[in-house]
Amino acid sequence: MDSRQANAFEALIWCPDSNYFLLNSTAAIDELKNHTTILFGTDSTVSASWNLWDQLRLARGTKMLTDQELINALTSAPAITWKLHKKGSLRKDKAADIVIARNKKGDSLTNSFFQLNPEDILLVIKSGDIILYDQSLEAQMNEHVVLDGFSKIKIRDCIKFVKGDLPALVTQIIKFAPHAEFPFSI
Repeated sequence: MDSRQANAFEALIWCPDSNYFLLNSTAAIDELKNHTTILFGTDSTVSASWNLWDQLRLARGTKMLTDQELINALTSAPAITWKLHKKGSLRKDKAADIVIARNKKGDSLTNSFFQLNPEDILLVIKSGDIILYDQSLEAQMNEHVVLDGFSKIKIRDCIKFVKGDLPALVTQIIKFAPHAEFPFSI
């Protein structure tokens, strides 16, 4: 894609991991960002890691976007592009979509964000509802929140509770894809 073509698009979703897998290179996002909005996304766990932060670290390593541009490509830029007025930032009158994770000690907040892995996630709130919490929060959750319909999973050595019947979903997926691998165990 060149700059003329980029001008015709409202946004471009960038998945460098998939680009490298398929083409051994990626789009010139550092140039294209001047002509269209860049959104960060993944288009395949076949060619890329299940771990979104692996993909973010790869994108960050290209230095084609600043850290803030990359964070915006995940948060505010998609909300603006898709006209999701209640999403994309932490502000009054916005949907309460929040991820709380362990901070990597001694690091800046930005570096800590880019060093995260799924096991570091402590709590996920979507539209004000808890959809994931870490076992370390179980006592507080049981004391203050009614939690029904959560499945227990293990990511590396960490236990998480995820809203929904994840074992049933995995069983259904395996019926159609018997060799499917998952980044967690049940």
